[in-house]
Amino acid sequence: MRTLKEREDQRYKALRQSWDKTWMKIKHMPMLRQHRKEVQEKFADRKKSELATFRSQTRQEKDEVRSRYPFTSWNAFLQHKASQGNETALAVLRSRKVTIPAQAKDELASPQDQYILTAVLQMREILASEAAPLRNAKCKYRVDGKGAIIFSLPDNITIRDAGQTIHFSANNDKAEALATKMAKARWGYSATIDGNKLMKAPATEQEIQRDRQMDVSGFGR
Repeated sequence: MRTLKEREDQRYKALRQSWDKTWMKIKHMPMLRQHRKEVQEKFADRKKSELATFRSQTRQEKDEVRSRYPFTSWNAFLQHKASQGNETALAVLRSRKVTIPAQAKDELASPQDQYILTAVLQMREILASEAAPLRNAKCKYRVDGKGAIIFSLPDNITIRDAGQTIHFSANNDKAEALATKMAKARWGYSATIDGNKLMKAPATEQEIQRDRQMDVSGFGR
């Protein structure tokens, strides 16, 4: 956008210089008052037409750039990439202290096909196991400026997955049940609840032993 603005300023400056040059010629041309008025009116009409064309062209150029690059800041760029399924972008949004390796920066900047965030896939699996209308609901979501994934579902259900916490619609049993399943899918271990917020809790000894047994069982197959 900055390059486009600089080019726009240069083109407008060239137009101004052309108008000033033409106006000086008109001022120094010997002619009758009536003729001078007619020439000035034609000049004004031409200037108005050229200005309208200039504004139309610059508007089209800006619209084209915005359609190709739907973001105006680094944070908006990260939101855009996270919405496309880029887990690195999501991690950076959630913790701006994260150091991004050079390779990851290249991956963020390069064009890529649409992928799906892990949390979104998990939510889709949860919805598929629910009763109607949730089972048939489209998994609508967006990524906010802090990296939270906000799901908007039927029955006024809103679930906000912020990584270490999951918020859900207050006074809504269905929302709480979905958020609990989401927490289980996201963290594996039990979560603590505080009002309409679930928080990642340390694994209990029983859960750790259970996972160890599952690992051993899987290894022995």
